Amino acid sequence: MTVPANHIGVIDRTPCPSFERGHQVLKSWYAAVALLAYVVGLLSLLTVRYFDPDEFEHVQFSWMISQGLVPYKDFFESHTPLTHFLLS
Repeated sequence: MTVPANHIGVIDRTPCPSFERGHQVLKSWYAAVALLAYVVGLLSLLTVRYFDPDEFEHVQFSWMISQGLVPYKDFFESHTPLTHFLLS
């Protein structure tokens, strides 16, 4: 049996379907654990922290940065933009 010349030394790197599925399940578990940790942390803060209306402002301006707008050029913000860049 002869091997065609164009297949010599070629490694088949196609992933196994079961490996891909397992990888997706693992990512889903990581996301679920992260979301659960976030919710637990948020619920624990509700007892010691008051509602701050600036949080909506930070989320809005982070979203605007993620859409390509530039702080102090396209919109004004009275806070420094580091938090917004980290959130976007």
